[in-house]
Amino acid sequence: VRCITGMYGCGKTVTMTYLAINYRKKYGDKIYICTNFGLGIQDFAFTSIKQTAVQYDKPIIFMWDEVQNDFPATDKVFPKEVRQALTLNRKGNGKMFYWASQDHELVHKTIRRLTIEYCLVKTLGGRLTRMKWYHDYDYKALFEEVDINKKMKIHPFKRHSFVQTDYIRSLYNSFGFDNGEKLIL
Repeated sequence: VRCITGMYGCGKTVTMTYLAINYRKKYGDKIYICTNFGLGIQDFAFTSIKQTAVQYDKPIIFMWDEVQNDFPATDKVFPKEVRQALTLNRKGNGKMFYWASQDHELVHKTIRRLTIEYCLVKTLGGRLTRMKWYHDYDYKALFEEVDINKKMKIHPFKRHSFVQTDYIRSLYNSFGFDNGEKLIL
């Protein structure tokens, strides 16, 4: 379970698109890609939480934009079938989850506790997107630390940048109603 995070308009959805393109290039049709933001290369839409509990005939990558709309931090109850799907993910059952939110604190604690990596994204000049990948403990320390000198000592384990080409941008509509649409529980 991995999180893509950053401020409004900083490139979270385009980063998930970029990751999906790379998975598709690497694995071709040997995987399924399922998103809730209408990605042009997805195999099918992510429309219901129940899809996470299904056993598929090949590995699947769920890309879940604006996850706080489905599981806000204020909710007291978390659906058992989703918790099972996310928890069993670590056992290598062929499911990978990416979720995006402006602020990880807006998302239900069950999802945050199961997240192993956080990708902090920022887009410069409207095209160059920089990704900084942190292990969960480093990201939480970065988020909670107030001393700037201590904060500067927390480093990502991986950095990567990409250019938002017209092709990447054409694969989804970030202003469409289906982008981050609430899923059926």
